[in-house]
Amino acid sequence: MADNTVLVMPDSPEWNTGAENANLGAWWPEGQATIESDGLHVSAEETGPRAAVTFNLPQNIEPADLCIPDMKYSGTGAQPALNYVPHLETVNNDVNANAYTSFVMAGPENWWYTKNSTKPWKTEIGIDNVPLKAFFDGGWATDVYRAGFSLGSGSTGEGVLSSVTFGGTKYVFTDVYVDDLNMMSLSTPAGRMPTMPKAKITWSDGSYSEDEVDWDAIDPADLVEGAFLYVDGIVRNTKNPEAEPIPVRTELTVEAAVPEDVILPDEETAVGVGIDLPDAVTVTWTDGRNEEADVSWEEFKPTEAGEFTVNGVAKLAGGDEVNVTKKVTVVELAATGYEPVADTLTAAGVAPVMPKFVRVNWNYGPSTELPAVWDAVDVSEPGTFEVGGKVAIAGADALDVKANVIVSDAVAVDVAPVTDVSTLTGVKPELPAKVTVNMSDGKTVELPVVWDAVDADDYAVAGGFTVKGSVAIDGADALEASVKVVVTDAVAVDVAPVTDVSTLTGVKPELPAKVTVNMSDGKTVELPVVWDAVDADDYAVAGDFTVKGSVAIDGADALEASVKVVVSDAVAVDVAPVADVSTPAGVKPELPAKVTVNMSDGKTVELPVVWDAVDADDYAVAGDFTVKGSVAIDGADALEASVKVVVSDAVAVEVAPVADVSTPAGVKPELPAKVTVNMSDGKTVELPVVWDAVDADDYAVAGDFTVKGSVAIDGADALEASVKVVVTAVVVPPAPKPSVSGSTKSVDAGGKITITGKDFAPNESVTVTLGGSNLATAKADANGKLSITVTIPVKTTEGKHAITVKGASSDALTVELTVKKGKVDPACVVPSKSPVFLDTPVSHKFYKEIDWMYCMKYTTGIKAPNGLNYAPQQELTREAMAAFIYRLEAPKGYVAPKVSPFADVKPGDKFYTEIAWMFDKKLSTGTKQATGKPMFMPKDSLSREAMAAFIYRLEAPKNYTAPKKSALADMKPGMSFYKEISWMYDVKLTTGNKTAAGKEYLPKDKLTRQAMAAFIYRLVTDYRN
Repeated sequence: MADNTVLVMPDSPEWNTGAENANLGAWWPEGQATIESDGLHVSAEETGPRAAVTFNLPQNIEPADLCIPDMKYSGTGAQPALNYVPHLETVNNDVNANAYTSFVMAGPENWWYTKNSTKPWKTEIGIDNVPLKAFFDGGWATDVYRAGFSLGSGSTGEGVLSSVTFGGTKYVFTDVYVDDLNMMSLSTPAGRMPTMPKAKITWSDGSYSEDEVDWDAIDPADLVEGAFLYVDGIVRNTKNPEAEPIPVRTELTVEAAVPEDVILPDEETAVGVGIDLPDAVTVTWTDGRNEEADVSWEEFKPTEAGEFTVNGVAKLAGGDEVNVTKKVTVVELAATGYEPVADTLTAAGVAPVMPKFVRVNWNYGPSTELPAVWDAVDVSEPGTFEVGGKVAIAGADALDVKANVIVSDAVAVDVAPVTDVSTLTGVKPELPAKVTVNMSDGKTVELPVVWDAVDADDYAVAGGFTVKGSVAIDGADALEASVKVVVTDAVAVDVAPVTDVSTLTGVKPELPAKVTVNMSDGKTVELPVVWDAVDADDYAVAGDFTVKGSVAIDGADALEASVKVVVSDAVAVDVAPVADVSTPAGVKPELPAKVTVNMSDGKTVELPVVWDAVDADDYAVAGDFTVKGSVAIDGADALEASVKVVVSDAVAVEVAPVADVSTPAGVKPELPAKVTVNMSDGKTVELPVVWDAVDADDYAVAGDFTVKGSVAIDGADALEASVKVVVTAVVVPPAPKPSVSGSTKSVDAGGKITITGKDFAPNESVTVTLGGSNLATAKADANGKLSITVTIPVKTTEGKHAITVKGASSDALTVELTVKKGKVDPACVVPSKSPVFLDTPVSHKFYKEIDWMYCMKYTTGIKAPNGLNYAPQQELTREAMAAFIYRLEAPKGYVAPKVSPFADVKPGDKFYTEIAWMFDKKLSTGTKQATGKPMFMPKDSLSREAMAAFIYRLEAPKNYTAPKKSALADMKPGMSFYKEISWMYDVKLTTGNKTAAGKEYLPKDKLTRQAMAAFIYRLVTDYRN
């Protein structure tokens, strides 16, 4: 017989142990129970099919019934071996085979053999694929010489059964089996992948192991609060590697998400140099959401070198707290040397001007400039001399420094030409305190100069004059200096007080058309004024009110004017006599629309009058008649008025020639409504005319034709009129082609150019590109004109470029442009690895932006004992803002005016030049005062809304329309600077501040220096690119 003899038992009996067999099923009516050995052989003479038994069994058969009585063996060879067929059952989801069973074997010629077994087969078979042990407690005398349980002929022994397969599930038998497998339930917060455990196994041989489990992957999407999961896995059988793996399962409960602790980036500082710990941090929850939380830090003062951990606690909105930590390495701060000091040049006998600062190098951080104190040096003789000095170092010995002083034996020759000084009429010029003196060795030195007195008459009018001066030279005669002063016309300063205007209750006041403007030279001029609208309620009752007005000034901001209106409660007395009105006979008189009314206070006013109807008979013949009228008075009876009409006896003679009327072919001519009538007394009057109808054919083509008309004359025949109509040919000129031009031929990368164009289609959409990149999209106006300002990207290469301007319905046009190296140095875009400012470490929230500001020379920082500070949290002053914007945008060589545009800033003040430039560029108009110049208020802190206004004016975006509803919770249409702030948000210069109400701009909050750095960085590197 072949190896691997299998006993097949179809239609097996019920697996019946009650409700506890749920894992295997209540019935198994159609399956097979297969017992496999590692090669079962039966010793017999017969050959044929494998030993097998097949029979149909009733349901619920008892173990004792598993036998076939009175069957006899009819074979001729040796008796076949008995195969062991256990009766299997389930208890508590486990398969057991402890019941007594029967042995059944079939031979090749339909023989049967049965025997009741009295030998129990004991085993413990677990569920699924768990390897288990099987053994026998006895043997039988058979001719089996090789079997899975090694029963020899007539011998007793033990063996191992390889496996049992039930319903497709294979159970493997081993010498050592799992006695206990401990898998505890797990829990994890939402969003956090759990750490899966090892399997804790107690084996049947008494040993214990903790084995790795190959767990199935967990889908992160399942880790939501409240979820309950089964996680399956397998454990490799370490006792029998060839056996099937052991399946395991554990329960996983997903609890509420929890916040994770925050670990901030490491930072390095020096002893005595603090670190900038954030007031708030972003806390990440295990489910992935973020929350901003304020942090309370423990006090940290780096008083000694070493590594420290700074601890803080972040308190979340719901009351949860998380730990915040930051590792800080503190090193000793020490000066390591200084950068070479430039030589100081001077002439013999002239004390050298030594540098005030020396750049000191440190073992930590960037070099900084510190004050130096120099030793005295004798410069009476020419030569090169080394001068010693000291730089004070806080907490350490002073640093010794050296510099060379080169003394020349040159003598002063003359004074170099002095640059002209400009001033306004009436403003005393400011002359330079020093002049350049040429030395005999070809070098120059700067020396003080004493100027002659300047007379006020010299700068009273526009023109120029020269001022002489004297430069003292030790041991030699003084040198003469001179400077030319150029006086330009005065500028408008303010509006002189306007005389009060009087009116009556109910009578609209008549305000002056011009006001007196004070000039910088002390003179005055009369200029037109535009007054604000006056509400009728203002003059409805007696009292007074003020009206504001604006006086336009060429090349400067308009001046504000105001006038006081005094409303009197005087009453109207009567109408003053009205001048006679004359008219020819037959011509209706034209009566005055207003009359003069005498008031009770002796004054007069002009008021409207309504005249009675005039009958044509009254002026049909020469003579005179009176017309009555009525003047309405608010709150009182109307006054009566009268006017005498004098009718002359002249008669209408004829219609004077009427001027030709021209019209293009196809366009109906517009004929005059009145014509001039010659009267018999030599005078003329304008009278209405009725023209005959004009046929469209008359003006369809070029040529001329005459139209007749009739002028009605009261009491006489109508007069005939005629007019020649000249019809011109319609010449349709070719439509002009669009053209464009640029405001400049060259520009820095990152700079701006304004492109203007004309002859586009009305409201035509136009796209502006450079090198394939879209710079802007705009629309021509209703007249086909275009004006758009674009920013050249910072990364544009140097050289010639062509800006393409393409209309939606027109050909592409180009503007040639030379691009120069821009103000944004690409090297500045990458932050330096070491901080420049002591109070702005690399980990600072705005480190990149502040480092870039320093690299671009937009900020110079604030001097500190051991270097420079930026003071990022400090509120930004208005003068500091002016300095930032000036360094960003102002052209080289800008000269501030000698007369300040602001009342609180004067020449010589810190940042005067920058503030004056802001005024010139109309970026700041200051705060208007009741009288005089506006105030700039340089020391005031800058609000976030004022900053938005400055940036908006600087960029001057074309055709921007603010949204009807803001994305910022605290901004609404109609609020101050709503448009400017909306633009800032739309172009991503601001992202807003997260609050409980949503994103807010906080317009009234003061702007910090770090926020200003962020705004300018985004403006230059993002928006303008």
